[in-house]
Amino acid sequence: MGFSGKISSSFLRQSAVVQIVLVNAVVFVIVHIAALFGIGYAGEWLMLPQSWTEVMSTPWTLLTYMFAHFDFLHILGNMLCLYCFGIVALDLMTPRRFVATYIAGGLAGAAAYLFAAEFVPSPGLIGSSAAVMAVAAAAVLTKPDYHVRLWLFGLVKIKWIALFYVAFALLATRADASAVCAHAAHLGGILAGAVVALDCRKKIFARRRKAIVLPPLHTKPVDGFDENRLDILLDKVRVSGYASLSAAEKKELNELMQQYKKQKEEHDKLEEERRQKLKTHKPTEIENNEKEKEEIAKMNDNYNRLKSVFDKLKNNQN
Repeated sequence: MGFSGKISSSFLRQSAVVQIVLVNAVVFVIVHIAALFGIGYAGEWLMLPQSWTEVMSTPWTLLTYMFAHFDFLHILGNMLCLYCFGIVALDLMTPRRFVATYIAGGLAGAAAYLFAAEFVPSPGLIGSSAAVMAVAAAAVLTKPDYHVRLWLFGLVKIKWIALFYVAFALLATRADASAVCAHAAHLGGILAGAVVALDCRKKIFARRRKAIVLPPLHTKPVDGFDENRLDILLDKVRVSGYASLSAAEKKELNELMQQYKKQKEEHDKLEEERRQKLKTHKPTEIENNEKEKEEIAKMNDNYNRLKSVFDKLKNNQN
């Protein structure tokens, strides 16, 4: 594995929170390295413009602006809060849903910003604040009393951390007319997070998958398989031992044993089909009627009993 492969593998092993933090950090470094080499401030290519008309000519900025930052304190504050609230959010949702929440917050913030910019002049929008606000809102509104351990402060409820972050966002924003647009973006992110929190509680947008019926675990009887005759021979073996069987009975028992193996193979095949479907469906999405459950339990008992007897017969034959 080459160097790039190792980097990629290491990145994929990280949590969704760390992955987003790393992306923000790498973009921050690349933008400033480009500026050092006189390429110009590349952040301008990542910044969300102030009007829908300009966005139409640079549509990528709807995504890139939420991964870029102007200064170190801006990215530091956002990433610390993202990490803090992200850990909580990952306890409440899947990594994919977490990333979707981050992006949804960024997009909602962009829409709110562009709406406000129609009325108040603004130079553009850059930074992950709206996206982080969405993650924070989703976590706080779902579990407001969730505790996080902070260095120097110990255990702190995330609702107080959220309050501090909102204050930080307000103070870090320029005190001019354009601040209205920045705050509109923040509110857009919070609104997106609130929708996610509502869905976490009420499962409004949860995909309802149709329950499936797994293939029946019972198999069709093998031709010539006489279970009553098998019971008679097994009883005789248990009472008098395998040596008490006549040559014809031993032959008959061996034939029944081969038929049992055939039926067992079919049983195992169906059981594997059920296991494969269980990998893609939750147990609650699987329908099994009571009659089938009884048949499955009975068949499992029969197979365990027969297997035990046949194992002993093998040992006797050996």
